[in-house]
Amino acid sequence: DETGTANLIVWKDVQESFRRPLLASRLLACKGRLQKEGDVIHIVVLSLEDRTPLLQGSELLKARDFR
Repeated sequence: DETGTANLIVWKDVQESFRRPLLASRLLACKGRLQKEGDVIHIVVLSLEDRTPLLQGSELLKARDFR
């Protein structure tokens, strides 16, 4: 979210159903239900998808030397 922080809540049954993408992805897409109370935003995750292939050829993958 470009405007702040959103907490992802992944319940155990969703974790078990989407174990592989959850553990192996470098880029992960999630779908879920938005919950907001005051300034706190949560997304209760319903599904996860490995989107790692979208990173191929990306400049984001190159190491940087900040010295």
